Amino acid sequence: MLTLAIRRRRLNQDDSLIPLINIVFLMLIFFMVAGQVSQSDSVKVETPHSTNDKKVVPDSLTVLVSKQGDIYVDGEVVLQAQLTRFLMHLRGETEQKALPAIVVKADGQLDVEHLQSILKTIKAAGMSRLALMTSPDKGAE
Repeated sequence: MLTLAIRRRRLNQDDSLIPLINIVFLMLIFFMVAGQVSQSDSVKVETPHSTNDKKVVPDSLTVLVSKQGDIYVDGEVVLQAQLTRFLMHLRGETEQKALPAIVVKADGQLDVEHLQSILKTIKAAGMSRLALMTSPDKGAE
């Protein structure tokens, strides 16, 4: 009889872990569903600060420009001459539909002259909807 009582206690102690495991799995599922997963950038870019709070167009193409001036489109390094061909090809594919907006996410430490030449390249490819991504200014809040 003594061994039977000991066995029951051990089973009851293990039974108290089942609700804890259920709660942990429910929390895991909640955070997986509620969490927002977004694609990370190919290169770390610190955008310049601005007081403008306009949101990015959802159907836009993002062009990343690193501090060194490297250009990334869809995670691939692109030369400035190739960027023109890529955008011309994109413009040729979407003649019937509206052209996507081009969002340039450039590093804040990038030379202004280099950024201007990239923006001119994009404009020369016939892209009329162009925006420069910035971070909200901390002093304006």
